[in-house]
Amino acid sequence: MRKNYVRHLMKILPPAVPILLITLEYPSHEMEGPPFPVTVEEVTALYPEGAAIELLHRQDVLTQNPKFQAHGLSQLRENVFLLKSR
Repeated sequence: MRKNYVRHLMKILPPAVPILLITLEYPSHEMEGPPFPVTVEEVTALYPEGAAIELLHRQDVLTQNPKFQAHGLSQLRENVFLLKSR
């Protein structure tokens, strides 16, 4: 489903439009989503060759999210990416 979404975005957005993407990353075996975890590697693999992918910010946000702690997560990271087509 994610591949289709990325393909759709690339199709409808003008080539020069930057994309700000915010994802959550956690051990997938510790909780079933939603929200679903998206790793840095998956973002890199999903976007087409030629796209510049820059990780702008990565922060551990587990302590600010008690609901995720209650689900037993050992870690929760928020990742912020800037994506640009080349």
